[in-house]
Amino acid sequence: MRALRRFTRSSLHLLKMSARAAWADWLNLVSRRAVVDDRTTVVVSLTTHSVRISRVHRTIESIGRGRVRPQRLILWLGLGERERPLPQPLQRLRARGLEVRYAEDCGPHTKYFPYVCSEPKHLVAMVTADDDTWYPRFWLDRLCRAHTAQPELVHCYRARRIQLKDSGLAPYATWPFVVSNQPGPTVFATGVCGVIYPPALLDTLRDAGTAFQSCCPKADDLWLHVTALRSGFVARQLDAKAAEFDTMPSTQSIALWHQNLILSGNDPQAAATYTQADVARLRVA
Repeated sequence: MRALRRFTRSSLHLLKMSARAAWADWLNLVSRRAVVDDRTTVVVSLTTHSVRISRVHRTIESIGRGRVRPQRLILWLGLGERERPLPQPLQRLRARGLEVRYAEDCGPHTKYFPYVCSEPKHLVAMVTADDDTWYPRFWLDRLCRAHTAQPELVHCYRARRIQLKDSGLAPYATWPFVVSNQPGPTVFATGVCGVIYPPALLDTLRDAGTAFQSCCPKADDLWLHVTALRSGFVARQLDAKAAEFDTMPSTQSIALWHQNLILSGNDPQAAATYTQADVARLRVA
């Protein structure tokens, strides 16, 4: 009976997400509404690759239908995509304000690194988004409100609590989800549900350069957290319970979390990223 209930829930979820995907495809065909708004002082940046390029418009449509739309909405593609025709859904979105830009492929770091390097001094906050998520209409509104109230913090919908052992960091799989909305150095923001970063931290990320390539090339969340830790920024989860947004269908076969979480790919990258001084800061916290 339990297996039947799980099967039923899974089937209903797939049906719901398939309906959302179809609705986003229809919206992309008929809508002329801009996906950006000059009155908003925040940038949303994301990247995609491979087969997801033909499907990322669904995620972008979910952002564009929000109660608050970003001042700029930027999709980063690898330099190799310049020679390929842009899918029609993305061409239609570009006519509605989406910026499609090309940059060197930095893996998951491409969602933020080309943007932070594009500004000599950052004046507005940046929100990172994933290319396989359906964002609810309140998504950007709540992040912007949190940033306005506490602009010195990194705000997120979903976070883990960093755990330590005698020799350093505990395995990533043992880090529990945060059950508090209090900020702190051990609050580890995960990007899947969206994170807003203050302008001063964006300058720090730009100045840090590509050092992430030698320690955590496949784990952008690790680099974003350790850079914040070293520069005095801490994160806060918006609610006491970590959010969980729906993922779009037909996107998970190449999802990075399979490698980083299920196959423990985060652990060697974390060990190479966090120094003894970083761990000491976490122990004090």
